[in-house]
Amino acid sequence: MKEQLIGANGSFLKTMHRVSNQVDVRISNEKLVLSLVRLHGSLSKAEITRMTGLSAQTVSVIMRELEKEQLLVRGEPVRGKVGQPSVPMSLNKNGAYFLGLKIGRRSCELVLTDFLGSILSFKRTTYNFPLPKDVEEFVRTAIKQAISSLDDKTDKIAGLGIAIPFHLWNCRTEYAPGYRMCTGYRQSHYSKPWLRETG
Repeated sequence: MKEQLIGANGSFLKTMHRVSNQVDVRISNEKLVLSLVRLHGSLSKAEITRMTGLSAQTVSVIMRELEKEQLLVRGEPVRGKVGQPSVPMSLNKNGAYFLGLKIGRRSCELVLTDFLGSILSFKRTTYNFPLPKDVEEFVRTAIKQAISSLDDKTDKIAGLGIAIPFHLWNCRTEYAPGYRMCTGYRQSHYSKPWLRETG
């Protein structure tokens, strides 16, 4: 009985591993397609097939899924060539939004960009020391103001990227006593409350 259970579990684990690999491959292929489209501005399915070496069927499935997720948009068909008109696909600027936060020793900045990287909102504040309480208050307010322009599209915010100096609280200068008040940045999950502001 024990051997049968081990065998069943082994088969289950193999199946899950296979499914996991398939998901990983699909995600990697989608990222590859999006990267190529971003790099070239717009591409047809035939061009992507040629660049990636993927099968035409695989590329069609990927493009259809990305269009369904509103990450890609169709352009005007290009006619005048042999065969069916090619349809260029480009990134949908409203397909996703990103927040970027820079916490510096003297200032803090927050930006909101669309899927093309265009800046939709920019907020900045300065201070003598980056005290966690002051930074948190700025970030909460800045995020609310930034995403207010998105109306009902806040669900398309893909994430919040944070740039912060290494060991911000460990500045070895004449300002060190002030920086010792910044030990709150030692916590690895201090950004979680800010992420909730995005809805």
